[in-house]
Amino acid sequence: MHACAAAGAAFLIAVLWFDLMFDVQTRKDASASLPSEVLSSISAYYRRVTIEAWPMNRMIAVVMLLTLLTIIAEIVRGAGHWWVGWISLVCAASAIGVARMRTIPNAMRLGRATDSSDAQTDLARAIYKDHLYCLAAMTVLLALQLGSGSPKKLSPDDDKPRIATTCRIGETRAPMAPLGTPQEFRAGLSTKIDASLQVTLYPNLIPGSVTLLQVDSHANRMAVLGKMRADGRHRDVPVDYTRYSAQPTLGPSVAAGEIFLAAEASYSGSQECSQLDNNDHEIDAGRASPTTAQLQAEDAVENAAHTYYYRRLDRVGPVQAKQDLIKFLLSSYGPDGTVNRGLVVSAVLAPDCQSVWWTYKDGLDMGLAQGMPGVKGSRSPQK
Repeated sequence: MHACAAAGAAFLIAVLWFDLMFDVQTRKDASASLPSEVLSSISAYYRRVTIEAWPMNRMIAVVMLLTLLTIIAEIVRGAGHWWVGWISLVCAASAIGVARMRTIPNAMRLGRATDSSDAQTDLARAIYKDHLYCLAAMTVLLALQLGSGSPKKLSPDDDKPRIATTCRIGETRAPMAPLGTPQEFRAGLSTKIDASLQVTLYPNLIPGSVTLLQVDSHANRMAVLGKMRADGRHRDVPVDYTRYSAQPTLGPSVAAGEIFLAAEASYSGSQECSQLDNNDHEIDAGRASPTTAQLQAEDAVENAAHTYYYRRLDRVGPVQAKQDLIKFLLSSYGPDGTVNRGLVVSAVLAPDCQSVWWTYKDGLDMGLAQGMPGVKGSRSPQK
């Protein structure tokens, strides 16, 4: 995101630089009317770039639009510090707004050279001032995007392998089981549910590792419903907790009954789960903690898997779609993958034939389930 916004800002700065090479001629003379040779030079340039260069000049408008959309996407996705996105948006929107509403119409009018010398002089000087402002705004935007996207300097300890423990969270680390809404819905239809969970803000919680699970009535893990995202602090959430949420979709083959939700998360360190949480549901211990880049890559795999599966589901049905999904994961992300080689080490169909499971190279598991055995409620499972 930051690289795309920075590239757009750099392109627009280059365009402004070419414009200013002609605009600076307005500084040579402070009289009410610039010399005819100066006006002819500036007018000829703007006639060419704003009128006669169609459709190539439309590329500038496209870059303006893409730069704005990229910055908005940064804000929506929470990429980097919040103030970087908002200041970048103000800089880009103000400069692009000035250009589209005033500078470009003035440049086209100057390019036609139909006004008097005094009027053309006023237009040329107004364009010059607008371009100076736009250059300053774009420079600030470029600096913010480059600074936010710069890699962080690693400390010596960052090169050492880290240990993570993945545990079922509950009790002290989550005061209650994940809550799902709606509480009731009709079986046989694809239904998106909203699940939320309060998680204790322990410093060794690995960001992005909180995962929503579907379990049976005895708390046995059945399927992974997806990653849960941190929603930040809320008035109704205790100060020591933060809210996580997810919006998984239950497939049309869901059966009537109850569904039980649970969650797991990874914590840095090699403690046993019982030490962390008074909870004996240890999933895995002693593996290296995934980096932010690894978690982002795994999120991309999850999104690609869901998109591919539901596209195939409409064409070939659930049975063949699951087989095709396994082939897709291994061919794209397996040991010989064409998209991200080696990210996925295995992909298999679950024994109940209702879900596909795959394992990442860092040891984390992920799954996609078409049918959930139960749809009513989200109370804590009985142990």
